[in-house]
Amino acid sequence: MHRILVTAGAALIGLSVAGCVQQPAKPSDCGEPSVKRNATLTSDGLDPRNIDVCRGQQLQLTVKIQADGVLHIHGYDAQAKEVRVGQTITFDFTAVRSGQFVIELHMQAQPNGLNMGVLTVHEP
Repeated sequence: MHRILVTAGAALIGLSVAGCVQQPAKPSDCGEPSVKRNATLTSDGLDPRNIDVCRGQQLQLTVKIQADGVLHIHGYDAQAKEVRVGQTITFDFTAVRSGQFVIELHMQAQPNGLNMGVLTVHEP
């Protein structure tokens, strides 16, 4: 009986804590088949830091580049692009996986990569 009460108590605490975590809101254009997002990449990060789309949407992400390196989105690594200051590049792909994906820049001084932002792909 004690084991059942402990298990039930742990489950209730887990539900209480989960209810307190704020879930990110879906983008208002979640029902659209394709979306465009714009960002600027500096050596400090991506602005805006978070890019939100919904699963199944065709994403066109245009990025103004203010740092040299190789830019890629984890989970969508086929989209890796070598970038140079002054360029504007476009990632164009369908967001087929939901979740959060780090947008990373590999610079000569930081070959392991720096977390520049996050692509969040919401469930529609």
